[in-house]
Amino acid sequence: MAKELKNTVKFNVDIYDPSQGTVWTQEFIKPLVNYVGMTINGYGTLNSGEKNDSGIMVGVYDLFNDEVMQTINTYGAEEGWGFDLVMDDIRSEKLSVFIGVTPEDDYHNDGYVDGYFDFYKDRGNVSKDYKEVQELLMPKMNAIREEDGFVFETPWKKDVA
Repeated sequence: MAKELKNTVKFNVDIYDPSQGTVWTQEFIKPLVNYVGMTINGYGTLNSGEKNDSGIMVGVYDLFNDEVMQTINTYGAEEGWGFDLVMDDIRSEKLSVFIGVTPEDDYHNDGYVDGYFDFYKDRGNVSKDYKEVQELLMPKMNAIREEDGFVFETPWKKDVA
């Protein structure tokens, strides 16, 4: 029996071709708080417990970035197209990139325990699928941050006196 992941998240990055189905999958296990994400302006990096200049901690939005880039690069290298051509196909919607968070053992048939979303479309427009993943991962991330002594504020919640 597999050990339940508490401080990490297991996910797949799938490159999807609508005409063929999934054409490339890579699986990752990543720490929920000790990864590096981009700052809001795109310059420099922050550890996930740190805040950027606007006081915003790196969150779920940044969690999958590096692995998506690695998967696109690996797929491009294996197919002989290179990174840029694969990215062009993604931008023109010939290919899509999907994230499957915490796949079931038989995820090809059973799906994903915590969610599945289109990396570029769903997080950009904050779709229902992306929100579900965010709502599942943020409490885990925040609990780990609290244990590690990081103080964070949830800007959309206000204390009631």
